[in-house]
Amino acid sequence: MAEVQFTADAVADLEELDGSTLRLVLRKLKILEADPEAGQPLGSRQTSNLTGFRKLVIGNRTHRAVYRVESNEKICVIWVIAGRVDASAMSLRSSVSSATARTSPRSWD
Repeated sequence: MAEVQFTADAVADLEELDGSTLRLVLRKLKILEADPEAGQPLGSRQTSNLTGFRKLVIGNRTHRAVYRVESNEKICVIWVIAGRVDASAMSLRSSVSSATARTSPRSWD
């Protein structure tokens, strides 16, 4: 069973969600405890390198969470949670890039 942790940026993303969306997102993220590789792998693109990160599609493809599996599949670190058409989703690459250089993750509990 994996532990799910959040970066400070992911916590801020959660705080911006309305109640029903927050419940939907948290319910979907619970899947990662049992199956850390449930999301699709991301890779390298012309503008960024997200190799090692995965995305978990939430709802009717309305939101997504970007995360990385660490420590032999024992920890899932959530980096970004964003709506698909949200401006923050479009700046996903910069969020992940800047977040990887900054904060340590917070625990699920």
